[in-house]
Amino acid sequence: PYAASYSSGIMINHLVRLQGSALCDSTLAFWGALTIFIGVVLSLTYLWQAYFGLKMRKDLFRSLDVMISEKTASLDIATHEDPSMRNAITKVGENAAWRLPAYMERCFQLLQNVIELSIAAVVFALADWRIGLIVFLCTIPRLFTEIRYGVRLWRAEDDLSESRRKFWFVRSCL
Repeated sequence: PYAASYSSGIMINHLVRLQGSALCDSTLAFWGALTIFIGVVLSLTYLWQAYFGLKMRKDLFRSLDVMISEKTASLDIATHEDPSMRNAITKVGENAAWRLPAYMERCFQLLQNVIELSIAAVVFALADWRIGLIVFLCTIPRLFTEIRYGVRLWRAEDDLSESRRKFWFVRSCL
């Protein structure tokens, strides 16, 4: 998005400079072609990301379900009856199928963010570095807020695990 906006801005500025003349020079053609190229690359990237994200999630769900079922079936009865182990088994059963795909998706998002940040840094360096510094400083509070939110969310999930375990145990006995 940054590169497309930057190239569009350069192209518009160049068009304003050419106002009144009937000339279409190579600079305008270059920035126009670059804008179209970046748009196509972004569209293909989004399609690739959506396709492989769904494929990865489906494959991981399937393989994790099989692995969890096999491991749970291989445990002895005493392990199943131990409340602390039952909590752990319930946690794994509830969370493993979506936590690993969510973790991998988050890793890919972080990689995408690093690439976008690199492009944005180049754009800001070409335009005005002070704007980049202001944007960076404005994102710091959000980063810390998201970290605190994640920690609190995990604590809430952890606190509910035992009551969920008891619910599912009683339900499976009925």
